[in-house]
Amino acid sequence: MRGLPPRVLSLLLINITKMNFQQVENLLIRYRGQTIDVKTISGGVYEGTVMDVTNDYLALKTKSALGEEDQVFVLLHSIESILPRGLA
Repeated sequence: MRGLPPRVLSLLLINITKMNFQQVENLLIRYRGQTIDVKTISGGVYEGTVMDVTNDYLALKTKSALGEEDQVFVLLHSIESILPRGLA
């Protein structure tokens, strides 16, 4: 990587970052319809059923303590870990 112009180096780093998000997106697509736990880098923990996955976010269907259903959106770049819980 030495000797590359800064513009080319920046493009290489952007492509590496996009590849990592693409891998996360592909992994989450495999869990569509299943219940997972997601931990974010800010310390939030979300449990829900994977409803939608895009290149930017994950949509989870969650249940509140009262049994009401909500939808939570988690940005892919904020995900620290994913723990599958089995079939929904």
